[in-house]
Amino acid sequence: MKTSLFVFAAVVAAAFGLTNLAQAQYGPGPGPGPGPGSPYGGYPAMPGMAMPTGYGPEAQAPMVAIPEQAPLSEAIESYCEPGYGCNKWFVFGEYLYLRARSAEVAWAVPIDGATDADPLVRPPVQAGRVGVADLDNQPGYRLGAGFIINEASSISATYTEWQGNTHDVLSATAGNVLRPLVTHPSTFNAASDYLDGRANYGMGFKNIDLDYHSLFAYCCDYQIGYTLGLRYAELQQNFRADFAANGTEFVQTDMNFYGAGLKAGLDGERYNYSRNLFVYGKTFLSLLGGESRAAYLQGGSFDPVIAQTSWKAGRLVTIYDLELGAGWQNDCGNVRLSIGYMYSTWYNVTRTN
Repeated sequence: MKTSLFVFAAVVAAAFGLTNLAQAQYGPGPGPGPGPGSPYGGYPAMPGMAMPTGYGPEAQAPMVAIPEQAPLSEAIESYCEPGYGCNKWFVFGEYLYLRARSAEVAWAVPIDGATDADPLVRPPVQAGRVGVADLDNQPGYRLGAGFIINEASSISATYTEWQGNTHDVLSATAGNVLRPLVTHPSTFNAASDYLDGRANYGMGFKNIDLDYHSLFAYCCDYQIGYTLGLRYAELQQNFRADFAANGTEFVQTDMNFYGAGLKAGLDGERYNYSRNLFVYGKTFLSLLGGESRAAYLQGGSFDPVIAQTSWKAGRLVTIYDLELGAGWQNDCGNVRLSIGYMYSTWYNVTRTN
């Protein structure tokens, strides 16, 4: 597209120059009226017609210099506006498809018949897979908008939300029973083994970011910048397991973290020759001071409250984000599509298990 524009501009410029030259050669003369002069010197002027300027016995038409076409790379450089260009506002949306790892909960296991009420006296012998509530990939989103201060600086606000849910089911085969792994160990008795069980587990987080972003190195081939900002974060975990035999029993937990703090990061982009394709990378580190709260409840059909407790403590949570990807943008750079892989780790949070 840029090459076509350049060639078209060169043609227009050449046509404009030839028009001016024609006007200089065949413009109005000193005679009574305008008329076409002979392109060959030596012929007398016809009556009522003027001799063209530049074709007299003592005059010679000057040579016209044809401008040399600039290289394509120079054309692209002159067309490119490095940094943010002349844009002022921007909005963006991202579809997230994330999986929470290192957050699974082992909740029950089949054993080969009833054992001693105290597992430490006679440990149970497993007779099947361990029931694990492990989250799979779940969708989320990120929305943001910002204002461009100048060609190298911007401010933005971003909201991110992700929710994940999973469930797991176990049933004991003949001669075996289910032994819960999430009930209080001091509550084991002869009725603590079951035939069927089901677990539900959910997790989600919400982030609000206010960022100042600035480029410290940029041209038409690449740009490198840094981010300084503030982050507010919430992390929620909910778990429930239900067991059934002659009676029922359940375990339910809720765990939440709320915190806010500082955020800093680096990012960079590298463009191809036409600037339509690019690769990018960015990394951020957030230090959040906040509070963790947890609650535990164990109950059953014969006793609604078998064990109950809660816990609350201050936490300093570190969030590390790393993202790599590639994308496409239009010629103006104000429409962009990209795809990437994001790795986000939350350190020092209290986990359900």
